[in-house]
Amino acid sequence: MEKRQMGWMIVFLTLAISVMLFILYQSMQIGDHSALLSQNVTSRLNNLLTALHLDGIISEWLVRKLAHLTEYAAFGFFWCFFLRFRNLDEKTGKLLCMTLLAGGILAALDETIQHFTPGRNGQIRDVLLDEVGVTIGIAAVLMILLVSGMVRKR
Repeated sequence: MEKRQMGWMIVFLTLAISVMLFILYQSMQIGDHSALLSQNVTSRLNNLLTALHLDGIISEWLVRKLAHLTEYAAFGFFWCFFLRFRNLDEKTGKLLCMTLLAGGILAALDETIQHFTPGRNGQIRDVLLDEVGVTIGIAAVLMILLVSGMVRKR
């Protein structure tokens, strides 16, 4: 493995682990703290919309679901690129499946932790939503690889 490839691999692994730790940290927050954080973000977004003279109100539910999508899209993006730089000769389809599997395991762990955290509950539909986020991250990687001509067609 060349030095540059190793450098990118370490960067993307570090970013993926950072996002993973952030997700798990958020899962361990008790219900009251998690709700307060969501309410704060919701309030700030609605204030921004008002300042921009845009009609509409963003709900706390929407903020929570967008947080799931965003966190897992970032994880999927970084993890897929980590795997890509780890083995440049790997088939693209295998990288995608390995990324989806890692995202699914992380999502299941996330929701399991929430199930045992006071004031929280784990939900199967959030695992599915998280996998949609991972898929969005993978799609971003594929677009970048297609544009750069690096996709392996096998």
